[in-house]
Amino acid sequence: MKFKIQQKVFHNALIKSKRAISTSNTMPILSGVLLEADEEGNLVLTATDLEIGIVLKLGADVEKMGKIVIPGDELSSIIRELPEGTLEFSVDQSEYSAEIITESSEFMLRGFKPEEFPELPEVDITTSFSLEADKFKDMVDKVKFSCSKKASQPGLTGALLTVDTDSITMVATNTFRMAYYKREMELPDVEEKSRAIIPQNTLSEASRLIDDEDDEIYVEMGSNHCRFTCGDVIITSRLIEGKFPNYKQVMPDDYSAEVNVSKRGLRQAVKRVSTIARLDSNVIELDFDEDLLTIESSASEKGHGKEEVRINLTGQPQQSIKIDASYMLDGLKVLDEESVRLELIGKINPITMKNPGSDEYIYLIMPIRPDSSE
Repeated sequence: MKFKIQQKVFHNALIKSKRAISTSNTMPILSGVLLEADEEGNLVLTATDLEIGIVLKLGADVEKMGKIVIPGDELSSIIRELPEGTLEFSVDQSEYSAEIITESSEFMLRGFKPEEFPELPEVDITTSFSLEADKFKDMVDKVKFSCSKKASQPGLTGALLTVDTDSITMVATNTFRMAYYKREMELPDVEEKSRAIIPQNTLSEASRLIDDEDDEIYVEMGSNHCRFTCGDVIITSRLIEGKFPNYKQVMPDDYSAEVNVSKRGLRQAVKRVSTIARLDSNVIELDFDEDLLTIESSASEKGHGKEEVRINLTGQPQQSIKIDASYMLDGLKVLDEESVRLELIGKINPITMKNPGSDEYIYLIMPIRPDSSE
């Protein structure tokens, strides 16, 4: 196996692919990246931790075809430090070793037998569709942070993706908050409604690997696995088998007050009060009056913080709710408009955050109660 490639191109591809390498020591070969130089003049990189797999295809000057698995971190570290320009990669298939040569450098790395590298699973495609890459990225980024991190709640460690002939919906919750995004759009390739729970890590990687120049992302869903193809990158992942809750039950049908407030002003106020709140339980109390929102941290021996923000309230004034400050800050980060619409139903019901004039994206924060804990 022998090929030549530009250092910068190779390094960028390694950064992307090695995000799927395993960090455990149970199978050392999973710490490596499978490199394959094929007859079409491509260099194909594959990495997997058996949960997610990433494949990238690059153009290269292939002199001799072949395969080898090289430890990902070590290879990436070497390529990163080499000067820009052409490098030569040559493999001794009998020793499973690789030489990396430039005009002034020469390195050798030991690898693994490529035959022992696990194949990525096939996707028994039941549903497939494509959409604009930037729209998919926006949807993922507005939802993924609400997934649960608890292994005891497997069904909540991913986002529920539902596709229909005329819409795509993504929902994530950890039971203390929920992010919901429904985009109305024609999906001519979808014949019937389909749903799957996609791991949060898979969605994060899919979003991260989308480049500005990528036009579309192609999504394939099966009974146990899914696949995302965008440009020269393919991500294959298992699906989560757990049960996703009936999220529609917690979505309010109505509200007693609507509040419009500057996103920047609200974010700055919550952030300042949270410097005190996070010293204790990170709980803040929001008190709404006709034209004023008072934000206070829970009183404790660590201190106390208070901020006031001007608001425009329609409906029932003099309402209050206690919530986790970090949850509100997370929601404010992803809302797009200069102002935020809050919907209130009292202190024992969730507070809803939206962009003004739109119900496409809905973010719910559950109230803090004495027995609540994440």
